[in-house]
Amino acid sequence: MNQPLSSGFSSYMANIGEVRNQGFELSMSGYILRLPRKHINWIVSGQLVYNKNEITHLSEAIKQQNEEYLKQSVDITGAATPITRRCSTRWR
Repeated sequence: MNQPLSSGFSSYMANIGEVRNQGFELSMSGYILRLPRKHINWIVSGQLVYNKNEITHLSEAIKQQNEEYLKQSVDITGAATPITRRCSTRWR
C-alpha cells in the first residue's frame, strides 16, 4: 500500500487478504548398484513437487488502489509473474 513519504517509509507490509495454499511433495530414492567391498554405490533419487497458491480475498483498500493504478495507465506487464521463485544453480 502507498504510504506518505513524510512518514519516512515509501511502503509497508500488512495482512490485507486471504490465501489458500495446496500441494504435495513426493520423494523417492534407491540403490541401483551396491558393492560395499569395492566401495561402489550408485543411488538414484527424484522429487516431484506441485504447489497451487490462490488469493481468495483482498481488502477493499487494495482493490481501490489497483483501480487508481489502472486509471493512470501504469504498466503491469509483470503482474502475472510469481512474487517468489525457487531457483537453484550448481557451481563446479
